[in-house]
Amino acid sequence: MQRLADYFAVVGYDHDEERGGRSFGKIIQRFPEKDWPNCPFNCNVVHFCQPQGWMLTPKWEFPTFFISILTDLDGQRHYCACLTFHETLLQTTIPTSSSLSTKPRLLSDFTLSSAADEADDTAFLIPRTQMFAPKCLVLTSRFDCFEIFRNCLGLLYTVYVESLSDIRIENLVGNIIGSVNVPPAGGQALRFSIGADDRQILQPPLSSTVPCTGLSVYNLFKELGIDHVVTIFCAVLSDIKILFFSKSYSKLTDSCKAIETLLYPLKYCYTFIPVLPFDLLEILDAPTSYIVGVHSDQKLQALSNFDGMWIDLDGSSVHFTDGVKLAPMPEKVYCRVLASLFQ
Repeated sequence: MQRLADYFAVVGYDHDEERGGRSFGKIIQRFPEKDWPNCPFNCNVVHFCQPQGWMLTPKWEFPTFFISILTDLDGQRHYCACLTFHETLLQTTIPTSSSLSTKPRLLSDFTLSSAADEADDTAFLIPRTQMFAPKCLVLTSRFDCFEIFRNCLGLLYTVYVESLSDIRIENLVGNIIGSVNVPPAGGQALRFSIGADDRQILQPPLSSTVPCTGLSVYNLFKELGIDHVVTIFCAVLSDIKILFFSKSYSKLTDSCKAIETLLYPLKYCYTFIPVLPFDLLEILDAPTSYIVGVHSDQKLQALSNFDGMWIDLDGSSVHFTDGVKLAPMPEKVYCRVLASLFQ
């Protein structure tokens, strides 16, 4: 049996580094600190935690959870489960250039009342602003146990926010990394606890080769319709570049996984990145085929040099760029497929 998760990391906003007007994140803490011999830690998780970039926000946002998928040089996939929340920064006041002026003051200026002096000083200050910085709790694993990761990170976040004195986060992380092993395919369900008065069940798949889809395939058909999904399926088999857009990272991951699952027993061997960070958009210029998901806010940049099929998951639409054509499926086969799916 293999461990459920390989690494846990806390990734936060880097207040000291800025390049080209863009901010960055940094790994604040990771466990274990040394790499496993057969599974080195991937430092690129910093980019995949905040695909749109590390930015301060003027308002608090609800915690979000999604899964990114990273592929190493050996073709091994690593699932990066990320729970993002925002922490309050200290309020600051920023003096304007007028308040920094070296112009000498007149003697009469010093005869004013102290209240007037205070009013005069504060007149040159920008009003206090409250900002929030993102912070991410990350689990990396070679298993796609999405719901288990969601539950574990949710418990860690709850203990952190509520500052529970009787439960130590270090113990919870140690239990996740060192005490939970995934049963082999076809094995019995594993019941375990990470030490937070929780009860969890890990059900291994019946087969090591047949993919587990959950609701991802159903949701894809529900959102896009049978005709569109069949068209995307044919485009993937034709080695056409596939680009998904959505404002939901979870929807991007589920849709990319669903399309790949429909290929079974075939295996997709090209680039597969369900959530592509903004800093890595140049990957879309690659001449080879791929299945990639991008946040809708980067649609214009992503489509600037793109040639292939792109899908708007939020708008339930499928499009081809100019010059890209899909060979039609034989009519009898197409009608048979549609008839089977509409039953």
